[in-house]
Amino acid sequence: MRISQAKTYPLKLSYIFSPFRIQKKKDSIISVISPILRGCSKFPFSSPSRSWIRKRSNYTSPQLYLHTVPFFSITCSHSLFHNSSDMPHQHHGRHLTPQEAHYALLQQIESGYSEMAHLTGRHKISPNVRDAFMRTERHLFVPESDQHQAYSDHPLPIGQGQTISQPFIVAIMTDLLDVNKSHRVLEIGTGSGYQTAILSLVSGEVFSVEVVPSLARQAVQRLSSLGYTNIHLREGNGGEGWPQNAPYDRIMVTAAAERIPMSLIEQLAVGGRMVIPVGPQGGAQWLQIVEKYPNPSVPGQCSISVSNVMSVRFVPFT
Repeated sequence: MRISQAKTYPLKLSYIFSPFRIQKKKDSIISVISPILRGCSKFPFSSPSRSWIRKRSNYTSPQLYLHTVPFFSITCSHSLFHNSSDMPHQHHGRHLTPQEAHYALLQQIESGYSEMAHLTGRHKISPNVRDAFMRTERHLFVPESDQHQAYSDHPLPIGQGQTISQPFIVAIMTDLLDVNKSHRVLEIGTGSGYQTAILSLVSGEVFSVEVVPSLARQAVQRLSSLGYTNIHLREGNGGEGWPQNAPYDRIMVTAAAERIPMSLIEQLAVGGRMVIPVGPQGGAQWLQIVEKYPNPSVPGQCSISVSNVMSVRFVPFT
């Protein structure tokens, strides 16, 4: 069932951001994290909440997640993050503006880039992806009950057993896709539409497929109301892709497949790139880059290269 085809809406993306200064602490990680753990009963790496992390269906491995949360390098005290509901909307007793919280999230993402550069080859967020993040307000893509956590660097539930991805993962996957404004992008797994919105700002056109009917309907309403004009969304089986509009210059998959679907390889343009998490649910999963190029030995045929980037954890591909 096709929910939405090309409708035109005015694009309203003019925002003014007022970043606040984050002072980095020179002390050791332990001296900085200790007061946080004492003051934050729900902090992701405090002992009572390791089970909370395991329940989240779309996050990087604990080792990776630990490296990508840069609260450890921020000057911290009990008055900064009294509990998880304050992150990162309060700073020294005052509420942050959405723009300030947004900027704080970007600092967390950039810290993650530095920590994981030996795996990803990306030392900092690219300018176009950074700009897309600053123009996309994450709290508009999560349930109202979780909006106070929207600018923390971790995944959040969006219903139907699905999640909105950790912002660091959204950023690095978008960067690894190496997309530009001339590209047509196929996204498998619309979810809340947050990654879709990011992709729409860095590419020419986005075709997104969501298997959960209620999420597909909500994403159509949300993206339409926010004025995105270059997104086409349909409800359907992501494993089938969207062959009517193939080939695609780039394909992003936001759920873990046990193996790379052949249908998506077929819909990838020659010279194209796919970023996809691969591995069984509950087992080892790898974020992979798939590239398709002409086979120099056999005219008219193509070859595929697959490279592992890093360990991840995603909801299962359906």
